[in-house]
Amino acid sequence: MKASILGLKNLKRVMENLIEWNAKETDFNNYNRIYNAVRLQYRNYMNHVGTIIGGRYYTIQPDDSNEPLVNPVPREKQIEALEFIIRELINTPKWILQPDFLNKFHLPRTMDEIEDSQIMAIEFMITGERLKSILNAEERFGKDKTLTLDEVLDRMRNAIFGGWSENSVHSDVYLRGMQRRYVNNLFVILFEGNNPRYNGSDIIRIVTSEINKIRKILSDSQSKAADPVTESHIVSLGIRIDRLNSILKKAK
Repeated sequence: MKASILGLKNLKRVMENLIEWNAKETDFNNYNRIYNAVRLQYRNYMNHVGTIIGGRYYTIQPDDSNEPLVNPVPREKQIEALEFIIRELINTPKWILQPDFLNKFHLPRTMDEIEDSQIMAIEFMITGERLKSILNAEERFGKDKTLTLDEVLDRMRNAIFGGWSENSVHSDVYLRGMQRRYVNNLFVILFEGNNPRYNGSDIIRIVTSEINKIRKILSDSQSKAADPVTESHIVSLGIRIDRLNSILKKAK
């Protein structure tokens, strides 16, 4: 964790000074190489920290030892890791987009680095296998020793939808993209509900509850939308949830 925190500080400093440090650079390919190195290292830090959440330590023990081979990553460290992911990735890291620098070599894409990284984070965190792994750790090691699945989802939801408890609800392209992907990934898990891997677990119940909480947030937020785009997004996402819930009911 400490290495990733310090490394990220260095990356931010690099991005702040790229233009000044490369003022005499005439080869635009070098700009591209520098930026790619920064963004790839940023992803490496996020991926490394992400594995701590629900993680385990494996320690080889002598044959006569009574110590366990497998232990959870300490609960406090898991909480720190999740807060890091939320702070440095879910909360849009606009520092990685320096228009004055990017415009020297980089054409606009359909998905920029922030969107790409945020979607990758949700794809990493919100999958059936990932949530099942977190739940298994909770059941084996106990809630006092590891981060629970309810806690992970509560913190993720509060980061992605939490600001919508205010009187005026705002959104931007990054927040809307994360909200759609978060909901989509939850429904992917529900549509896999007959998967034998989930038999006997609370995964489906917990994910269903999570979707219901999001639907309530959307219902409560529609009248507080600060602009037409946000209002349209709230309505659209609510309709999508209702439609997918209807399909699920018919499939049972």
